[in-house]
Amino acid sequence: MNDIFSDNIDIAEISTKYKVILCDIWGVLHNGKHLFENAVQSLLKYSKSGGYVVLITNAPRPSIDVARQLNQMGLNKNSYNLIISSGDVTRFWLQSLNKIALYHLGPERDKPIFLDLDINFSNSENCQSVLCTGLYDDETDVLDDYNDLFNLFLNKKIVMHCANPDLTVIREGKTILCAGSLAKYYADKGGQVKYFGKPFEYIYQHAIEEVNRNNNFKVKKSEILAIGDGLKTDILGASNFGIDSFFIMDGVHKNELNKKYNNNSFSKRDFNNYMSEFYPDIKLPIAIQEKFEW
Repeated sequence: MNDIFSDNIDIAEISTKYKVILCDIWGVLHNGKHLFENAVQSLLKYSKSGGYVVLITNAPRPSIDVARQLNQMGLNKNSYNLIISSGDVTRFWLQSLNKIALYHLGPERDKPIFLDLDINFSNSENCQSVLCTGLYDDETDVLDDYNDLFNLFLNKKIVMHCANPDLTVIREGKTILCAGSLAKYYADKGGQVKYFGKPFEYIYQHAIEEVNRNNNFKVKKSEILAIGDGLKTDILGASNFGIDSFFIMDGVHKNELNKKYNNNSFSKRDFNNYMSEFYPDIKLPIAIQEKFEW
């Protein structure tokens, strides 16, 4: 275990202090292709000690679709109790559209977000609103490929709704652009964007409401720990929501941290200075690890 904030992670202490863990998925439990077995075993330990695990993800698909993907990867279903996705939260907005002409900007694999919903789909020229779930092809597309399309939206003063605020993920060592990068590109050009998912409060509030609904207790914020690899999503979201966080380095910030520290390990002071310089408004995590391993 490569924890630089404390010498040891005591699972009994964690489970005593925190009744609920909100655990990110991509970058913490898998890399887009393969599970991180040590991370899965860590959640199993926590669950067996009486903890309640919510997998909370910015995947722009319904949680049932996320569960299906994790099952195909071989994730032990006993390692979690509940899944909450930004796709779930986005669907609440989609249900309110009332025949507004919608353009879907994203790949075919994200179509389950519309399952059983009565949507008035439109082309880019005639749409009244846009839902962005990602790039058409995140293996080959670059942001400039969307310049003409976004200029069209800007001229029409179209509001873009982003179902995945993540800027990037790491897929088997390769940095992949997410919907959040497209939304930022549109916003930088002067467009209006509304976001669903982390770091925005509603997904956390929805998760806690579901936890309370499924249990005979009302969890307090002091009893919740968020685990994630995204400082701008997982850690910022936890900070804004008023809950503790646990940062995993070997995810979206891996290359950034390696570049700054020349692939060398760094101390608690180094990390605190790094956070002060680049993320001064985020509450420091209670601990960090290179990989999630308790």
